Amino acid sequence: MLLLALAVHVAFVVAVGDAVLAADGAEYVTVARRLAEGRGFTTAGGKLYVHSHPPFYPVFLAAVFKMGGDLSSARLAQAALGVLTLAFAYGAASEALGRKAAVAALWLGALYFPAAYYDTQILTETFFALPLAAGFYCLVRGWRASGAARYGAFAAAGAAFGVAALIRTVALPAALALSAYLLFADGAPGRRRLVRTAFFVVGASLVLAAWSGYVYGRTGRFVLVDTSGPAIFYIGNNERTPFHHAWRALDDPAASAPLREALDPGVDGFRVADAYRRAAVRYVLTHPVQASARIPGKILDFLEPERLFAASFLGGDIPDLAPGLAASMIAADVVADGALLVLCGWGLVAMPRSRFADMLRVLVVAVVAVHGVTYSYPRYHVPLVIIGLGAAGYAAAEGLPALRRRSLPKRQLVGGAVVALVLLTSWTRTALLYLVRGQ
Repeated sequence: MLLLALAVHVAFVVAVGDAVLAADGAEYVTVARRLAEGRGFTTAGGKLYVHSHPPFYPVFLAAVFKMGGDLSSARLAQAALGVLTLAFAYGAASEALGRKAAVAALWLGALYFPAAYYDTQILTETFFALPLAAGFYCLVRGWRASGAARYGAFAAAGAAFGVAALIRTVALPAALALSAYLLFADGAPGRRRLVRTAFFVVGASLVLAAWSGYVYGRTGRFVLVDTSGPAIFYIGNNERTPFHHAWRALDDPAASAPLREALDPGVDGFRVADAYRRAAVRYVLTHPVQASARIPGKILDFLEPERLFAASFLGGDIPDLAPGLAASMIAADVVADGALLVLCGWGLVAMPRSRFADMLRVLVVAVVAVHGVTYSYPRYHVPLVIIGLGAAGYAAAEGLPALRRRSLPKRQLVGGAVVALVLLTSWTRTALLYLVRGQ
């Protein structure tokens, strides 16, 4: 099944080829090439790369370039990492739910085309999913291990989430939520709960400290992850908020003044980033209803991979892909995405109460809530689906037969139906919206 997954991922890389880089992708490549050439972790203007995105994805690209690879090599490496991610997801499901659910999860993951599509993009999704899956697997192992092995697993899980936070900042609040779960999860003796939480926190802190120490050594300023803070506190595309999203702000002189100031080489970007963060936090505190209302709006927008793929093809960015093949790939991608979203949602509701289920729900809720409040991109559901493959596997292996036997409790039926209906409704709404707009 892993070989099948590798074939699917490599097929997407070969079919899409050298697609035009998005703005973020071009930024990552610029920084990575400078790093690989020995010019330091700097932007094209020579400034320290600290005010925009977390650092580890450019580091990954720089490693590929340093070994003589190019963007095609990076995409093939991402295909391999995507399959390794599925192996971790299978391992976690196997440890917690048994072989039947784990095998079903791996079949679903091998045929989950949105994840394979993101291997072709110079974006963080594929790279971000790997430490999330590895960290979640280590957490599951930590509950089942004993003695020193248990605490080693929790420390490894923390380190994995620290790496994830240096790829996408949203992993940081997710790690904090999981720390709280480790501390208060069960009736274990207080000392054991405190020690396992401490190992998890220390593992994450050591990774984050390496980046913070590097920045401090270069600037004399302390930075935990990235100084701009948009992935946690930035409100984004809302005219009533202090700042619009970066590229939309460029069209609005009033909203873009802080952004333009940050781009001025003579201005301290740390001070501007602090202003962004304070204004965004102030908005959340003074507009709790509006901020909370953004969460379901982002839960209801799940078709980003299909839109990007279709737009890339229709815009001529994938010239070597035959029209018939493109249409079939987009159709299969849409079907796979909708089906797996529903299975993941249903599995989160239908799974029996366990530490695995609780941790998975904590992780999903934390990431969805943070991205909902900050109005971040819907494409981040792809890493979450990979982490939630255990839930999808359980829904496919146990939930569907139970549904046919009509043996599910009414609570699970109602909860699963609500989640599935929300996902399907939003998915259909978004698909129709894109069709009506001609995208």
